Parts: sequence; C-alpha cells; structure tokens
Amino acid sequence: MISEISITTERWFQNKAELADGFAVGDFNQMLVFRHCGGELPFKSFLSKIILDDPERNLMKNVDAYSAAFGALRLSSYEGSIDVPIEKRNCRFGCECKRYYQVNNGLRKIMFDPKC
Repeated sequence: MISEISITTERWFQNKAELADGFAVGDFNQMLVFRHCGGELPFKSFLSKIILDDPERNLMKNVDAYSAAFGALRLSSYEGSIDVPIEKRNCRFGCECKRYYQVNNGLRKIMFDPKC
C-alpha cells in the first residue's frame, strides 16, 4: 500500500526550490494550491486584480464558461468584501490555452463551473 505522504510529495511542490524547478508556464495541467489552517488567506491587502481566462466554450447550452466563472468570482469577492477588478486575460502570441480548454472538457468544467 502506498502511503498518503508519498503520494503527496510526488504530486505537490513541497518548497520554493521544487516550484522554481518544476513549474512550467503554459502547462495547464499545473495549478497552485495554498493551504492555510486559519480558514482564509489574507489576500485582501495584496490583491490588485483578478485575471480570468476565457476558454470560449459553453458549460451547457447558452451558458458560457467565462460568464459563469466571472459571476462566481464577483459574488465571492462581494461576500468577502474584496473590491478588485476582474479582467479577461489577453493571451500572448502562441498561447495554447484555448486549444487546451477545447480538448479537456472535464477539466474546463471543474475550473469554470461555479457548482463544481
């Protein structure tokens, strides 16, 4: 039986050095997860804006993923008393995000559907 600790150390970056060595910009199979035992992360003082991808896809008929995620972020920021702009990402030349979202329907739903 594989221990939970070995799975965690293989799956997650454990320190800044591992993050610097292993994180690849443009690899959409990676994401950062911040753990905090206090219940919330104190972003309020440091957050200047939120940049949101637009996968140009629908979650369901007549419901586009960007609008659903934008609405969920706007509601969450209101409930958390955080007043920052939410901007649509302007992709750089050669960006692969739209292609990635197109071929990964399940992941797109997890990332953009506010009910997941």
